[in-house]
Amino acid sequence: MADLSDFLSDDDSGPLTPESYQKAVDQERLHNARILNQLRLAGGLLFAGVLLVFGRKLPAGGNGELVLVLSYAAVALLLCFFSRNRPRLCLAGGMVVPFLDMPVAAWAQAMGMASTDSQLAVAHFTGGILLCMVLLAAMSLRQWQIYTAAVLGLALEWRLQALADDSPRGFAGTLVLFAAVAAVCLAARKRRVSLAASVCHEQLKRERLGRYFSPQVSAAILEHGDVLKVGLSFEVTVLFADLRGFTSMSETISSEAAVAILNEFLEEMVTAVFEHGGTLDKYLGDGLLAYFGAPLTEPAHADRALSCAVAMKDRMERLNLRRVKRGEPSLQIGIGLHSGLATVGSIGAPHRREYTVVGDTVNLASRIESLTKDYGETIVLTHATVERILPARGFVFRVIGPVPVRGKAQPVVAYALLGKEGKTGNTPAVAS
Repeated sequence: MADLSDFLSDDDSGPLTPESYQKAVDQERLHNARILNQLRLAGGLLFAGVLLVFGRKLPAGGNGELVLVLSYAAVALLLCFFSRNRPRLCLAGGMVVPFLDMPVAAWAQAMGMASTDSQLAVAHFTGGILLCMVLLAAMSLRQWQIYTAAVLGLALEWRLQALADDSPRGFAGTLVLFAAVAAVCLAARKRRVSLAASVCHEQLKRERLGRYFSPQVSAAILEHGDVLKVGLSFEVTVLFADLRGFTSMSETISSEAAVAILNEFLEEMVTAVFEHGGTLDKYLGDGLLAYFGAPLTEPAHADRALSCAVAMKDRMERLNLRRVKRGEPSLQIGIGLHSGLATVGSIGAPHRREYTVVGDTVNLASRIESLTKDYGETIVLTHATVERILPARGFVFRVIGPVPVRGKAQPVVAYALLGKEGKTGNTPAVAS
């Protein structure tokens, strides 16, 4: 029995591929890199502002620190500007942390240590800054950038501690801190990457389901994936829709024009199917197959199917109005409906399955659709569908009569939809 994951893995684009996964991760990295560039610029400007405000209290050596920070802020501004529309340059921003941010911070603090009696306190405070920068480097979601930032940050901090004559115990504590922060960053990175993969997989699921199911049905399927098991029987109403005369029309137009016509036509028809909670089974050249009542049970499947057929007819009329304005010929559609039991599920070879509906109900619906051309009607349906239509809907039908159908030993009673009570001047043979 196939479950939801089996069905979803049969997407035309395949299951979660390395390419789609990498794209999702790179999008997250790009987002983080842009944030990092903004933080770098804000930090540089803030630090420069502090030095400018308290510049009079700084010793002569403080001028060098101010020049360094202003230069850093200028570089940060250039990075923000040039990487704004250059994704590759922006993604490389993770290496800016260990090779620009950390050295500048350590250098500025080392310059300040010369003018203070609390050199060890300054060195330890700088260690906290460098640890924060390791966390920022982790935003790149790359292991080697985390390692690089941790190693260089540790080396810079040890250098500052050496200038402050720190004890071996202090050096050992710094090593433990940097190792711990690096380990946390690596674990967080693994979690973020895993979440990105999950989001990508979920998006692929929704895109796959969105091709065949209405949004409401898609949401229910994602919540109850077991409805997609093979071989489940449902009472459904099957709808076949076909574009009349398209084959002969396509002989007189280019292939590009034929494709454009089909795309415009199918877009309108599929929209109607989804608006009425139907499932798109497949395209059939210049037509389509849809059904109502599966994979989620729907007692009013016949009402939904007939309402969808009416909406298709209305959409076709509006489409023809647009075509006439463009100087193009009108199109005609035929729609056939039949209700009954059918098997719905994932069917096919293990490496290529198709979620579809099969059974005699489907075959008869196809035969009924072909009657629309024979009898000059737009919507034709069987007695099995008519008897399931709620009387309150007020649909009016004309009996076409028992008609012979290929593959059936007995004639089938078929009806043509006239409209709704009060909206047609015909005397109905059946009123629902």
